[in-house]
Parts: sequence; C-alpha cells; structure tokens
Amino acid sequence: MSTAGRWWLVGFVAVMLAIPTSALLSEDERVAFGWQMYSSMDGITSYEIERNGERETLELSEWTVSSRRELDAREHLAPHVCERESGATAVWSITERLPDLETVKERHPCQG
Repeated sequence: MSTAGRWWLVGFVAVMLAIPTSALLSEDERVAFGWQMYSSMDGITSYEIERNGERETLELSEWTVSSRRELDAREHLAPHVCERESGATAVWSITERLPDLETVKERHPCQG
C-alpha cells in the first residue's frame, strides 16, 4: 500500500471513530450516528383501535411503510387512524418499557 493510501485509511478510521465519539459525548441521548442511538428507546410499542367499547389489534404494516424504533409514531399515528377508520373512538398504544418490560397503556381519543 502506498503512503497516500495509508494516510487515507488512517483518516477514514479516525473519522469513523470521531463521529460516534462526539455523539456519545453530547448531552442528547438519541443522537444520529452515535453508538447509543437506540439505547434510550421506550421499548416495544403495539397499537389497538377502539370501536364500540371493544379493541382490535392495529396492524402497523397497513399504516406505515416501515417501523423505525427511533421515531415515536404515537402522536402522529393516532389522529391519522382516527380520521380514516370509521367508528373508531380511540387508538391505544401499548408500550413495554425496557429493561423491566413494564407495560404502559395510553389511550388517544379520536376528536369529533
């Protein structure tokens, strides 16, 4: 390997270490490109639609292109589902919080 190639490799490795290290040292827990990008996530969230007092599981794949854990869909998904599902009175988000898997249920009532 030539000297220029070695310096390029050293620079590349330095950048690959510097970016996550700077993210790790920042004050925000969820920083893109950081080593702990997903470490502060709430846990596993599922959704249910409430109609006439009964709840049914909401298949997230029918409402989103892909599920990304770093994005909190709760505040955006509920109004969207309420608007498009006839008879829906609420959308429930059920989150199993890590590390102890405490279950937290939140009811997001439909407006109107």
